[in-house]
Amino acid sequence: MKDEVVVKLGGITILGLVGFGILSFGLVPLMISMITKSRWVKVLDREGITLRNGRRLKWADLSHVERAVVEGGMLTVRPIQLYFGADRKQVAQIVPRAYRNRREILEFLGEVVPPRYDLR
Repeated sequence: MKDEVVVKLGGITILGLVGFGILSFGLVPLMISMITKSRWVKVLDREGITLRNGRRLKWADLSHVERAVVEGGMLTVRPIQLYFGADRKQVAQIVPRAYRNRREILEFLGEVVPPRYDLR
């Protein structure tokens, strides 16, 4: 049982960001970075989550889990939204399809997220 999982972006995600960067003269990846940095996960550990902007969220403060379905043409993405705090204003987003180590991330989440939250 691991104590920590570092989230690793997959090759297709990185290639997509580079492609959008070339086509948009760097504007699209910059905007994506600014928008997602406050929600995307960098490290998962037994105590909680560290977001890409450095903010820490504790598992003890987890208040809701939502599995969204986003469809776009032939691509379906199922991000996991983790809400923290009673007001649910702090959100961490996990997009398994975008990560190279998605199995490891999902297994780790299955160990640390309380069973009352359905991650399927």
